Amino acid sequence: MSGVEYEQAQYKGMFRNGKREGRGRMVWSDGSSFEGLWKNDERSEGRMVMSNGCIYIGKFLEDKFHGKNERLLMPSMIIY
Repeated sequence: MSGVEYEQAQYKGMFRNGKREGRGRMVWSDGSSFEGLWKNDERSEGRMVMSNGCIYIGKFLEDKFHGKNERLLMPSMIIY
């Protein structure tokens, strides 16, 4: 279906006006997870653990990694 996204995930946290807002945790079917702050149904700031073992700690803009001095930890524990 064009223009429609479906997520297989479980969210536990706060809502406001039917959208994820405030503290919450989301776990996707591939094992990825995000724990932190949500704003207007998008990730705002927190810790994202990806299915490949990488961990991003920092801010998001338009639900994408964004910001200065944020951390990306690789499975080898190299910090970028």
